Amino acid sequence: MDIGKVGGCSFSDRSISEEQEYTYTIKAKRPLPRSEQESYAVKSLVASIVGAVKKGSSQAQAAIEEITNTKKIGPVKQLLQPVGNDVDSKKKRNWQLRYSTFLPEEWLKNPNLASKVPYFKGDNRGFDPESSRFRTRVDVYIHEKESEAEIEFTKAVGKSEAYNHDGDFLEEGVAPDEDIVVKHELSNHEKTTIQLTHSVGNPIIISPAVDYKVIGTFYRNGEINIAGYHDQAPHHEVYLKEADEQNWEPLHLAENKGLEMMAHPTANHLWRYSTFTQ
Repeated sequence: MDIGKVGGCSFSDRSISEEQEYTYTIKAKRPLPRSEQESYAVKSLVASIVGAVKKGSSQAQAAIEEITNTKKIGPVKQLLQPVGNDVDSKKKRNWQLRYSTFLPEEWLKNPNLASKVPYFKGDNRGFDPESSRFRTRVDVYIHEKESEAEIEFTKAVGKSEAYNHDGDFLEEGVAPDEDIVVKHELSNHEKTTIQLTHSVGNPIIISPAVDYKVIGTFYRNGEINIAGYHDQAPHHEVYLKEADEQNWEPLHLAENKGLEMMAHPTANHLWRYSTFTQ
């Protein structure tokens, strides 16, 4: 629900219930620094040679960063409880963070008209944490122990399929996953911090890679602070749950703004999800 627009950097909601949990999402846009805009104008000419930028695509859009900041706030009654009464702060959690990229279309036309590969098969789906169709997927598991946490992760890259103008299959391939990396940055009795970096290209044609980065901090009292940035293509979806739970909580959902938005240095989408519930 859209509850308003502001011209400054603050917002006051005076119509809340002290027994209800609230989640606020602030969305904003800003232009890239002029130096980066000029760099984009030059590099886009080079990118067009390999079909990275579609004919007629907007340079103005490519120079605008999007920002999404989401804050989950617990009920006021709960927030005012003495710290000693917080049973959840002593609980050891097993978090699962899932980050997927996917193409929502069934078929995608190659923006490079000179290529021998005119069409690619998409994933043909919407946002869905459990879908088996994706370009890439990373699952990070944080197992909290007595004094620190153990980190595990899995990564997968979906198959790319190329077709001709008549819909006949041409070739397929799977891009390498060595540039999907998870690092365990910090772990102690208070919090655990992980870093996920991702760069995966198209295994069939020369094209820009899908790039993103995430830094997540998981606190022992159950609070989280996760932030990152990504290309504005394709669709990106980030979810979190405790490992023994069934339902995923969406942290960040972003739609594809056009495959040309993977060309560097087009503007990124910056995002953050944090909580204040204990």
